[in-house]
Amino acid sequence: MAGTPLINSRSVCASAPGKAILFGEHAVVYGEPAVAAALDDLRIFVLFTPTSHNSTHASVIRVVMPDLPTPVDFALPVSLFTSMESTNTPPTPDDATVLAQLLHTADPTLDDFSVQALTPVLYLCNQILLKPLRFRSESNPSADGGYELWVRSQDLPVGAGLGSSAAFGVACAAALIQYRQNLTATHAGTAAGTTSTNTPIQYGPPDSATLSEIDRYAYYSEILLHGTPSGIDNAVSAHGGAIIFTKDVASTNGTVKMEHLTPSDDLTLSLVYTHVPRSTKTLVAGVRHFYQRHVGFVTLILEAMGAIARDFEQAIRDRTNAHHGDHASDSHDFGERVLTMVRTNQYLLQAVGVSHPSLDHVCAVVHEHFRDYGAAKLTGAGGGGCAFVLWKPGLAADVLATQRQRLQYALTTTLTPSPPYRYQCLASVVGGEGVLFLPAGDFPWDATTPSSATPSRSATNVGRLVSALTVSALVATTWMVWRSIGTKAR
Repeated sequence: MAGTPLINSRSVCASAPGKAILFGEHAVVYGEPAVAAALDDLRIFVLFTPTSHNSTHASVIRVVMPDLPTPVDFALPVSLFTSMESTNTPPTPDDATVLAQLLHTADPTLDDFSVQALTPVLYLCNQILLKPLRFRSESNPSADGGYELWVRSQDLPVGAGLGSSAAFGVACAAALIQYRQNLTATHAGTAAGTTSTNTPIQYGPPDSATLSEIDRYAYYSEILLHGTPSGIDNAVSAHGGAIIFTKDVASTNGTVKMEHLTPSDDLTLSLVYTHVPRSTKTLVAGVRHFYQRHVGFVTLILEAMGAIARDFEQAIRDRTNAHHGDHASDSHDFGERVLTMVRTNQYLLQAVGVSHPSLDHVCAVVHEHFRDYGAAKLTGAGGGGCAFVLWKPGLAADVLATQRQRLQYALTTTLTPSPPYRYQCLASVVGGEGVLFLPAGDFPWDATTPSSATPSRSATNVGRLVSALTVSALVATTWMVWRSIGTKAR
């Protein structure tokens, strides 16, 4: 995968953040609220650039994805989507099959992983660029006939449960829409007798109408990859900030209610990537089996998770609405409140069997050596993947930096379990900006991504349930369950 992007005056670039579920994972499947937040420092970048008509990539879109576990570098024929009729909106499972067949026809040697990665690119190109590229071809046959679409990850691991596929869908849709807008403006200028091909680009967040379009197309991309996504990942990536969401489990179409939150900028995280692979489908099925066997007390555990998500929402709103008072005292009280939520939610997740020794070790290290500074829990499906450490709001910058360094050292050097896991710590903030239009020169062509290679120790059976709990976990779980019962009684 040699070379670098061929940037020119018509190149466009966009980036979008990953996401972390802060509270309520798994409980959301049963109608309880959950909170997800954008990870502003962990982003996917997409560069879309036209190439010279006499280049080796004329009449194709060269799609380059070097950060995937199996890197992709594929020449996608422009004719493959300009000759197609417009695909369905939203796409159907049949569309995914048709698009995969088209890719296999274009290159029978493509493996299934590459086809899956390229399918949303083909779909988005068909949806967003079909009409303008047909018009360009008909009105100016000598125009450049080739393009390059580069995708890079900046610290956002692929397949770790941090929303990398949604971030890709958002960034890719944004770059293609920006190019379409520029191309349309150029055509309008040509019709008016203006010969300039340099269209001013507005950098930063898109306007509300464009943002809605980006979010919609990113959701369609998620449908092609995941079948029936909730829409949460792409919404958080597109809009930024945080979202509290609830799934209507009685609805046949999986309706999701979303409400945006604006967390303060002193909520900072260290994401801890375990490199332990896990299957979301298997973990969700494991909780379902546990729930069906013990519906009474498992219902209370799930309701307690939902109560924590609502408490976090209220804590954010209380802090946002506080316009006066002792800021230092406010940060301390808010911090203690939120750290307690993090610890308790982790105990509850352990109780339904979705933690893993690699995650338990992170939480134990933080509890033992960093308790005055932060709290840890898994994020997403569990069973491996990632944990996060939420650092107490109000920490001085130098103290926060020191604790982050200590955590990385503790997990990778002094306090590693046996056999060791390959922990990797990634710094981010809770919330932050969503999708951004950027100068093409900001594209991180030399970005690095956390390795997704499989470690020597794999995920253990999801069937480990309450037996893995510590005494403190049992105490916290019991407290939250009885709190839930007491609330209902009132």
